[in-house]
Amino acid sequence: MDDELDRLIDTLLREALANERPPNLARRILSQVDAERRKRMVKIYWITSAAVAATVLIGILIWQFSTPAKPPDIVKKDPPKQEVPPIPTPSEYASLARGAGIETKDQPQKIQLGGYVKLEAAVNTSLQSEGKEKAEQVFLKRGQVVCEVDHNVGTFIVRTDGGTVSVNGTKFNVQAIGEGGERSEYGRSVEVSVKEGSVTVNGLEGLTHIALAGGESGGVTTGVVTRGTDTGPVEIRTVGDKEPRRYTPQMRENHFEASTLAAMKELRIGDRVQVAWKLQELRRVTAMKVVQRAHRDDKEKTEREHGKATGRVTEKDPNNEWVRIQVENSNERYMPRWNADTKALDREMRAKIGELSPGDIVKFEWINEEHRRITKIEKEK
Repeated sequence: MDDELDRLIDTLLREALANERPPNLARRILSQVDAERRKRMVKIYWITSAAVAATVLIGILIWQFSTPAKPPDIVKKDPPKQEVPPIPTPSEYASLARGAGIETKDQPQKIQLGGYVKLEAAVNTSLQSEGKEKAEQVFLKRGQVVCEVDHNVGTFIVRTDGGTVSVNGTKFNVQAIGEGGERSEYGRSVEVSVKEGSVTVNGLEGLTHIALAGGESGGVTTGVVTRGTDTGPVEIRTVGDKEPRRYTPQMRENHFEASTLAAMKELRIGDRVQVAWKLQELRRVTAMKVVQRAHRDDKEKTEREHGKATGRVTEKDPNNEWVRIQVENSNERYMPRWNADTKALDREMRAKIGELSPGDIVKFEWINEEHRRITKIEKEK
């Protein structure tokens, strides 16, 4: 009985779990038992079937819950983009400390002053930073410089041996003709080309000046008349000029401006003059001042400028051939007098210049003989 029951359970399990088709044993078994036992066997059959089915169901549930569930698909999202600040590039304009200078050779150089002045020095240019905060200033010894000044921040002045250029917010080009310190019987010239804004160009000692607006070019020239005419236009030569340049009066209603024309007719070869001019196809003179007359005859003496002052030494030549002295807003270069006998600069005055140092306060006297020449100088204690 027990063996038959075991075989029956085994058969049912195979049918449920292994999906095997059971042998048809029910008829053979039932035919061998009586009716009473048949009823009991049927009852056992259904009880066993129910137990097996429950066992199978429990097994299925256990398998389902014990198997780890497949994680849902994760949608990959790109991380939020973070704005990366641009890497700052170094300024192409290098700062120049006050009192420092630059000498360009075969490469131009860009510098800035006070945070509001940008300069581009051309090749073969020499300049030095001066001035003070919000009143920047450079001394252009030689060469050419392009200047850009922010509006309404501060003032800016370019000084040269030929004159000064004053601005307050503009863009312009300055060229100093000739090399600073070069000795010559001729004077010097400062030329300006204005791109934006306006500038004022002043000659030495403020003898002449000219205002230039955007798009205009002009300057101030101090030089020697090499050719005069009775009709007015003259030729003037300055340091750096291979040939003299021609200067003509401005036009007024198809005629030369009367007062300038009359003054230019009085000029003679050898006269030293300072002219303010504007480029209008030709160099048109807007103002003129005679600095020194040439000899008219043996009896006439050359008119000379002279003076005395107290100032501060700002620079001197290593060979003691000149010294630069600042008097108020002027910072001019002075030389010893020329000794015709020795054909050299005065030896005694060169020795006195050698005793001076930048920063010394001096009293001096001078005379204009082609250059400003010192006749007497003393250092204040």
